[in-house]
Amino acid sequence: MRWLALLALAGCASFEDPTIVLDLRVLGVETTPPEQVLDVDPTRQPTIDELLSQLQPIRIRALIAEPGSSSQLFWTMTACVLLDMGSRCDPDGPSFEIAGGTLFDPESYSIGAPCKGETVEDPGTVCGMLVPDNRLVQILFKALEGDLTGGLGGIDVGIVLRVRDAFLDPPSETFAAKHVRFAPRIPADRRPNNNPNIDQLLLGRGGFGTEIMKEHCTDPGAPMSVNAGDTTTLFPVSRESDKEEYVLPTIDGQSERFTEFLTYQWIATAGSFVDEVTGGPPDVFGNIRLDGTEWKAPDVDHDTLVTVWVVQRDSRYGVRWRQGCIKVVPE
Repeated sequence: MRWLALLALAGCASFEDPTIVLDLRVLGVETTPPEQVLDVDPTRQPTIDELLSQLQPIRIRALIAEPGSSSQLFWTMTACVLLDMGSRCDPDGPSFEIAGGTLFDPESYSIGAPCKGETVEDPGTVCGMLVPDNRLVQILFKALEGDLTGGLGGIDVGIVLRVRDAFLDPPSETFAAKHVRFAPRIPADRRPNNNPNIDQLLLGRGGFGTEIMKEHCTDPGAPMSVNAGDTTTLFPVSRESDKEEYVLPTIDGQSERFTEFLTYQWIATAGSFVDEVTGGPPDVFGNIRLDGTEWKAPDVDHDTLVTVWVVQRDSRYGVRWRQGCIKVVPE
């Protein structure tokens, strides 16, 4: 939730309702893997070679939207130590650029910016590969210096995404930060996190849910339609296995086992949501929170295409998203 708050405050983009995208915004950042667990000796600092022999490449994928403009966007991804765990890199710490480039209008073009070695990427997405080298190890060592537990619970490397639309007057710019955790295998049965998954996004009417098959409004085929002003239910379908069990060390030298909870952030280009974030742990009375939300279609005087996004997050930096295109027709 802290990540969501930082994202909402980051950059120069402005929006009155955080659930409605009006201009340039980073909607989510996913890393694969989101966490790495390393076999290191807790009594001494590992060597560079010991770390490089275990570190895995990290695929970073970000979802960008800018419905208010059709400009070309310029973007960069940077690995660094985050300043006070915020959304910007520490200017006094080590950092290096992972990837960068241009992204044509996210809403109008059918292909985003793929990772190296890939041929196709989803619309509105940019991708980079962080390949472990000495620069990443130096960031890990710097992050370890500032950790009061000596890295026992894990240390984070920051991935900062900067996106700029230089064709607007004045130019628009936004930032987003993503944490990637690196942890020692303490206790011995500690396992790294995996990203969750959303199998379907359902639109419910009259007690029945129908999968939104048209993800992007530029895809061929007719989208599902709703009447202007109607209130419908949106519901994500995920796997129970995505709520992973995990174990963490405690300060008394023991360990404690937990079960992940999943949250869902709801965003659209128009309309309004009853709940902007759903899911999560049970409330104080032990009641299970619902994953779905109600969405009220906007009042329109002509057929209008609306994009709806749901961004899923687990308890350990795992992220996944899904989107759908809905046509709103006047009554």
